[in-house]
Amino acid sequence: ILKNGGNAFDAAIAVSSTLSVVEPFGSGLGGGGFFLIYEAASDRYSMIDARERAPLNSTTDMYLDNLGNPIPRLSIDGALASGIPGLPAGLAFLNGNYGMMSFEETLEFAFKAARDGFIVDERLEDRVHSQWERFNDEAKDIFSNPNDEPIAAGEILVQEDLARSISLISGS
Repeated sequence: ILKNGGNAFDAAIAVSSTLSVVEPFGSGLGGGGFFLIYEAASDRYSMIDARERAPLNSTTDMYLDNLGNPIPRLSIDGALASGIPGLPAGLAFLNGNYGMMSFEETLEFAFKAARDGFIVDERLEDRVHSQWERFNDEAKDIFSNPNDEPIAAGEILVQEDLARSISLISGS
C-alpha cells in the first residue's frame, strides 16, 4: 500500500479488511471497531466510532424470559446476537476523509485473499475446531474442507461469498 502511494490510513484499511478474511474470529467486516486519529499537521485528535449497532427492532428485554431473567447464551449465540456491522462504514469514512488511494485499492488484498484463498494456520484451525458444535450449517459450509470436516492447518480456505461482499463494499 505504501509503495503504491498510499498512506498509513490506507494501510490500516488494507490490514483491517484482510484480517477480516484470514482471522475472522478476532476481526471482521461483520463487526465493528474504533479508530483514534492524530493529525500532526493540525495537532488535532479525532475518534471514529465504527461499532456495531443494535437492529431497529431490538428491545431492552429481548434477552429476558417472562420472569425477567436472562435467557442463557441468547445474547451470544444465534440471530438475536447479531448487530448491524459498523466496520465497513468506518473503513469507508476513514478512506474518504484520510486516505490517498481508492477504497477498491485498499480492499484489494482482502478481496484476493477471500477469492483465491489462503493457507489456514493453527490459530484458525484451533478456533474453528473449538467452536464447531456452535456453528450453524452456513458457517460449517464455509469452514469445512471437501470431506465436510472442520478445516485444518495447511489447507486452503476460499470464501467466495465474502469476496463478493468485499467487492460490493468497495464499490467495484
